[in-house]
Amino acid sequence: RPDLAWLTARLRHPYFAQPPPKSTGRELFDAGWIPRGSAPDVLATLARLTAASLGSALFALGPVDDVYVGGGGWKNRFLIELIEEHAGIPLRPTDDAGVPSDAREAAAFALLAWAHHRRIPANIATGGRPAILGKLSPAGPVFLPPSRRAR
Repeated sequence: RPDLAWLTARLRHPYFAQPPPKSTGRELFDAGWIPRGSAPDVLATLARLTAASLGSALFALGPVDDVYVGGGGWKNRFLIELIEEHAGIPLRPTDDAGVPSDAREAAAFALLAWAHHRRIPANIATGGRPAILGKLSPAGPVFLPPSRRAR
C-alpha cells in the first residue's frame, strides 16, 4: 500500500510546481527521498509520485490530442494506468504513431540528425534560444579490403 501522507508531503516540493520542460536527478531526489516500508509499498508510493508528477504536467498543457509512451515505461501497465488517471487522458504506445517502442531512441537520434542536416533548431523543448544541435563529422576515405573477385 502506498504511503499517502509521505506522497502528499513530497508533492509540495517546489520542483513539482515548476512548469515543463524540466529535469532532475540525484541532486534533488537522492536516497534520503525514498520512503520507508516494504519494497512493494515503497514501489507503489514512488509509482504514484511519478504518475502524479507526469499527470499534473500533462493536465497543465491543456487539451491535447495524443500522448505517446515508448520503451519499458509502456510495458508497466500499473504506471500507465496511474498516469492516465492523474492526467485524465489515455496514453498510447509509440507503435501507434509508426515508431516501434523499442526503436524510439534510434528514431529520436535520426530525427536530430535530419534536423541538423536541414539546419533546423532542435532544442525547442529546453526553452533556450534556438540552436542547431550536433556536429557533422564525415569520415575520411574508407579503404576496404579487396573483394575475392579482385584477387
